[in-house]
Amino acid sequence: MDGTFYSEKERAGKLQIAFTSAPEYATIDVMLNGELVLKNLNLQDEKLGRREFKVENTVLNKGDNEISLIVKETSKDKQGISKVGLDYLKIVNEQKK
Repeated sequence: MDGTFYSEKERAGKLQIAFTSAPEYATIDVMLNGELVLKNLNLQDEKLGRREFKVENTVLNKGDNEISLIVKETSKDKQGISKVGLDYLKIVNEQKK
């Protein structure tokens, strides 16, 4: 799954990314602007929930930024569908330039 988001300026700092976790969810890698930033995130859980992850020393480009979620392992639901839910991403502790 690929997506693009816009930043009005270049930003550097710690990136916080949250995903839904549930029984039928997948294990994924996360790439940001072509760089692998999170590896082997297991989003499977017994109950519906949310998991938050932090990436140190992140730089977001001014303008478009690309995020890619790569499904590695799946736990399919009754219809045979694997799920990934990106809840949000944000820069925390932004570094001043």
